[in-house]
Amino acid sequence: MTGMRSEEPSAWRVGDVIDDRYEVLAELGRGGMGVVHRVRDREWGVDLAVKSPRPGRFQSVGHRDMFVNEAEAWVGLGLHPNVCGCYSVRLLDGAPRVFAEYVASGSLADWIADGRLYAGELSEVRARILDVAIQMAWGLEHAHCHDAGGLVHQDVKPANVLLDVGADAAFTAKVTDFGLARARAGASVDGGVPEGASAVVSWGGMTLAYASPEQAKGERVGRGSDIYSFAVSVLEMFTGGRTWMVGPVATEVLADHRAGRRRDTDRIEIPAKVVALLDRCLRRDRAARPRSMPEVASELVEAYRRTVGEAYPRHQPVAADLRADELNNRGLSLLDLGRPAQAAKAFEAAVDIDPRHLEATYNDGLRRWRSGALTDDALISRLEAARTASRDSWTARYLLAEVNLERGDIATADALLGTVEEMAPEQPKVASALRTVREGGAPDRSRVTSRPMGWWPAEERWVSDADGLKVPQAPRTKVRLTADGRRALVSSRKYVGLWDLHSGQCLFRRDEPHYYKEIDVSADGRFVMCGLDRQLHLWDLVRRRRLWRVDFNEESGSSTSRWLGADGRTPVSAVRLSADGRVAAAQTGGGSVTIWDALTGELSLQLGQQGSLAALSPDGRSVLITIDDGSLQLWDTTGALRWESHGVNAAAVPASISADSRTVAMARSRGTTKRSWEDIGVWDLATGAQTHTLTGHTRRVVSLSWSSDGQALLSGGTDGTARLWELDSGRCLRTFPSTASWQQQVLLAPGARRAVAADEGGVRWWPLPGRYTAPPRLSPPHRHGELARLQAGVGTLVDAAERARDGRRYGEARELLARARQTPGFERAPHVLSAWRSLAGVLPQVGVRASWQVGELPGLSVAPCAVDLSSDGARVVSAGESLRVWDTRTGRCLREWGVGTGLDTRAHINRPSPFTAVRLSPDQQRVLSVTQDGRLSVWSIDTGDRLTSITDERAGRGAEPACFSTNGRWALTADRNKALHLWDVKDGRLARTLCGHGRNGFITTDLWVHPDGHRAVSSSWDRTVRVWDLDSGECTNVLDSPTETSSVALSPDGAFAVSCGNDRTIRLWDLGSGTCVRGQQHLPGHAQTVQYICDGRFVAVAVSSRPTSMVQVWNPRTGQFVHTLDTQQIGIWACAFTPDGRYALTAGANTPLRLWELDWELASYPT
Repeated sequence: MTGMRSEEPSAWRVGDVIDDRYEVLAELGRGGMGVVHRVRDREWGVDLAVKSPRPGRFQSVGHRDMFVNEAEAWVGLGLHPNVCGCYSVRLLDGAPRVFAEYVASGSLADWIADGRLYAGELSEVRARILDVAIQMAWGLEHAHCHDAGGLVHQDVKPANVLLDVGADAAFTAKVTDFGLARARAGASVDGGVPEGASAVVSWGGMTLAYASPEQAKGERVGRGSDIYSFAVSVLEMFTGGRTWMVGPVATEVLADHRAGRRRDTDRIEIPAKVVALLDRCLRRDRAARPRSMPEVASELVEAYRRTVGEAYPRHQPVAADLRADELNNRGLSLLDLGRPAQAAKAFEAAVDIDPRHLEATYNDGLRRWRSGALTDDALISRLEAARTASRDSWTARYLLAEVNLERGDIATADALLGTVEEMAPEQPKVASALRTVREGGAPDRSRVTSRPMGWWPAEERWVSDADGLKVPQAPRTKVRLTADGRRALVSSRKYVGLWDLHSGQCLFRRDEPHYYKEIDVSADGRFVMCGLDRQLHLWDLVRRRRLWRVDFNEESGSSTSRWLGADGRTPVSAVRLSADGRVAAAQTGGGSVTIWDALTGELSLQLGQQGSLAALSPDGRSVLITIDDGSLQLWDTTGALRWESHGVNAAAVPASISADSRTVAMARSRGTTKRSWEDIGVWDLATGAQTHTLTGHTRRVVSLSWSSDGQALLSGGTDGTARLWELDSGRCLRTFPSTASWQQQVLLAPGARRAVAADEGGVRWWPLPGRYTAPPRLSPPHRHGELARLQAGVGTLVDAAERARDGRRYGEARELLARARQTPGFERAPHVLSAWRSLAGVLPQVGVRASWQVGELPGLSVAPCAVDLSSDGARVVSAGESLRVWDTRTGRCLREWGVGTGLDTRAHINRPSPFTAVRLSPDQQRVLSVTQDGRLSVWSIDTGDRLTSITDERAGRGAEPACFSTNGRWALTADRNKALHLWDVKDGRLARTLCGHGRNGFITTDLWVHPDGHRAVSSSWDRTVRVWDLDSGECTNVLDSPTETSSVALSPDGAFAVSCGNDRTIRLWDLGSGTCVRGQQHLPGHAQTVQYICDGRFVAVAVSSRPTSMVQVWNPRTGQFVHTLDTQQIGIWACAFTPDGRYALTAGANTPLRLWELDWELASYPT
C-alpha cells in the first residue's frame, strides 16, 4: 500500500492506494461500526464500496470472527437484483474489509431526506413508494429463503436500502448490510451511543427506531422481526420522516393514520390496503404477523394494482446463477480469512463450472501447493493447461510468472513478464512483479550451472560382449559430497578419489579394483571410510595415509571377524562417518551393524544382525537401523535402544539426519506398495513419531540432504528430478530438472544458497528460492444486471443454435455456439458445452481447444494393455492383481474379480497370476481378460459370472494383448510364441491360429481388429507390423520397422495403419503400398500406445517420459501435433481413448487411473 500514514483501517485517506490495486476515491460515511470508502479497482476499472470496522471495535477474536461470519453470510447470498451484491471479505492491513457493490444514487434514507422520493405528481409518488416497498420485500424474501436456513437481516431500515438509478432513470432498490447488525452487537464495546452518532443508529446491533418489540427486549429474532422493521420503513416512506424514537411507537402513528388523524409531517396518504398490511406487520405478537415476505410482497403487488390502477410492471426476479468468477472470489475470501476447507469447496465448484478457469486454478493451486497437497511442477502444469485453454492470454502468462517467482525460477518469470508488459502495459500488478524481478526484490537470478566430471572413466563405460562388440556398461560410480559442497568423494569400478567440483581436478586418487565399494567422507573432507569387498578402511587425506583396516576374509581368520559373525563371503554393505570423522558405523559382511572409534579402529559396539544400517547422526551419538520386518530402530552408540517404530516400510538408503541430530528423513513406500520408496517420511528422533510425509517424487528417492537449520530438505529421485521441501508446510517449493541416475547425490550447502547434485556424469548447481509470496487473483466482479444479461444472451444463443441444429443448419449452429463460448465466463459452461458436443457428430473436429481431468480412480500395478474405456467414457475396466469395472461418473467399483475365481468378491484372494490384458465388449456388458498363465475369460458385468473360460494350451503362456471383434462374438489374442489365436467366445472354440511373427522371445505387443471384423493388425518386438485376413488366417502384408514396435492401430477406412516403438517415432503406413508415408520423430519420450480417434482424423499417442508423461494428439495428414495433455504421471503403462476423442484414460504403476476430457474445436461446415 502506498501513501498510508497508519496501519489502522481508519487511516485510509482519499488518494491512498491499497494493496497496489484499490485507489481510495472518497469516504462515504461513518458510524458506530466503522467507515465506508468508495474505492476504484484499478485493474478492473470498477468502483466498489468497502466497509471497514473502526479501530479497536472488536473486544476479542470472537467478536471479529462474528463480523467475518456475518459478512460471509452476506457474500453467500449471491447476486439478486434487490440485494446489494457483496463480493468478498478480505483481510487488508490486519482488518476484515467487506467489498460490496457501489451504488452512486444514495440510500432510501437519503431520498426521503432530500425529497427525491416525493418528486412528481401524487400518483407517481404513490407508485414509486409501493415500487420501492415491493422490491425491498423481494430482496428480503431472497435472503430469508436462501439455502436451507436463510438469512435474517436484523437491521432493516431506509439507510440500508440503496436506490440504484440506471441510464434510463429507472431505479432498483437494493437491500444492503445483511447480518452486520448482529456483528455490531457482538462487537459493541458498551451499551452507550458512540460519540457523534445519531441516537437512532445501530445500538446493540439494531436501530431502535425500526426495531421490533422482541428485538428491543433482547429476545431471539427471526424473519418476523425483519417483517416488523420492513413495515416501519414503509411507514416512514409515507410519513416523510420519523416522529418516533423506538420501533414499537410506530404502531401509534399507523393507528392515527387508520383513524384519519394525519399529522402535519405526513407526506402521503397511505392506501387502505397498505394500512391493513402494515397493521398486521406491526403486531406485537410475532405469530400474528404475516408468515413470510412472499406473502407481504404479494399483497403489496395487489395494493399497487388497486392504487395505481394498473398491473405492477415488474416481474419478480431470480438470483443469477453463480459463475466460476463469483465462486473464485468467494473461495479467495474464505481462504483469506483462514477457512481452507470452505475455500476448497468454493474453488471446486468454480472448476466444476469451468474446468480451466484461470483464477480458480491459480488460487486453489496456490492453496494446495502451500499446504503440501500439490507440488510446484504440478501447479505449473495445471496453469500451462489453463493457459492453452485461454488462448495464451496475458493473464495466464502473468499468473505463471507469479508462481515462478514464488518457486524461485526467476529466469522463466522474467521472460513471461517481459511479454505480459507488452500485452498489458497498464496493469499495476504486472508492474509490481516486474519491479520485484528487476530491482533485486527476487532471489538470485542466476541460472542452473553444470560441469561434466571425469570421474567415470571412459574405459568403464563400455564392455565387450560374447561376439566382441562394444556394449554400454552400467556405472558403478558412487558420489559423496563434503558438507560445503566444494568436493566430492567418488568411487568407480577401479579407484576411489577426492575431486574439486569447481576446478574439476582430482585431488586424491587411490586405485582400488575391488568389485564392491561403499564410501563416506567427513564433513570437512579429511577422513574417508571405505568398505572394499570384505574390508573396512579409514584414510586421513591430510596425512595421505590409511589409519586402519579390518579384514573380514575367511582366510584372515581374525578374531574380530569371527566375533562379528562375518561369513567371509558377503561384502561390506554400508559405511557411515560422523561429521567430525571420529565415529564410524558399518554393516559388516554378512554380519551386524557395528560402531567404531574412527581414529583408532577399535570396535565400540555390535548392534545385532537383523537390520540394515540407515544413518549415523552427525554428532556420532545415534545410529538408525531398518529392520527386515519394516520396523525402524534408533540406538545410542553406547548400546541403548531409544525407540522402535513398526510398519514404517522405509528404505535403508537414503536416510539423512539433520545437523542438530533432532530429525531424520528417509525414503519410504507409498501406501501398501512395497519397496517403491517414492515418498519421504520425516521422524522426530527424540520421540520416534513421524511428523511429515512428503509426496511428490514418482519414482524411487535415492538421496536426501538437510539444510543447516533443519527447515528445508533436498531430495533426488530416479524420476529425473531434485526437489526442495519446506518442512513447516510440507510443500515441495521447487522441482529442479535433474537426471534419473540411481547414483545421484544431493546437498544443501550451508550458507551457499545453492543446491548441488552430482552423479556419474557430473555436477549441477541451482540457486535456491528466496522469500516471495505470489498475490491472490480476484475475478472481475459482476453486478446482477450484467450477469443476468450475459446469461440471457447466452441462453438465447444456445436456444437458437439448437433450433439451427434441429433444422440441419449445422454451420449456423456452430457459429451461434462459438459466440456463446466467447462470452466471458461461459466458454465451458455445462449447457454450452453440451450443445457444442452435440455438433461433434456432424461437424468434423479440427483441433483441441483445451483438456482437463474429470475423474480419478484408485491405481493398480497395471501391466501394459491392462485398461480399457467404454465408447461413451462411462465405464473403465482395469486389471492388476484383480479385475475391476468402474463407473466413471460416481467413482464406484461396479464389479471385482480375482484371477482364480469367477465369483464377484471384495475379499483378498490368493491370486495365482496377474491379468495382462482386458477389453470391454462393444455393448459394455462383458469383459474379456487374459492372464499370464494363458487363461482367457469372458465375464458378465451384470451378474459377475464367468461366461467363458479357456485354458487351452494353444492360448499360450504369457498371453498379453487381446481384443474383441466389433460384434463381440470373436476374441483375438496373442501368445509369447509368435502366434495369434481367434476364439469364438460363446463356446470357447479356437477358430483359427495365425502364425507369422518372428522368433520365440519376440512377443506380440498389440492387436487391433478392424470394425468390419475381417482384418486385423499386430505389432511385435520382431520389428514388424503385420496385417491379417481373419477369414483365411493369412498374413496379407508385412511392414518392416527399423525398431521394435509397441503399439499399432488401423484407420477406420482400413487404408492406413499407425505404429510406434522405442525410438520415439510414430510411423504412418500405407497398407496399399506397404510403405511408411510419414514419420514423426523426436517425441519427448517413448510412445506406448497409439489409437485412431475422431473418425481417423487424428491419432492419440500416449508418451511415457520423465518427470511427467503426456498424451499427444497428432494429425496424420499434416504430421503436426495439435495438442499435448500433461498427465502428471511418470511412466504411463496403459492408455485408452473413446473413439470420438472426448475421453482419455491414463494409467501408471502405483498412480491413480486418471480420466481426461478433451474439448474439440469444430469445423464450420460438414465434410
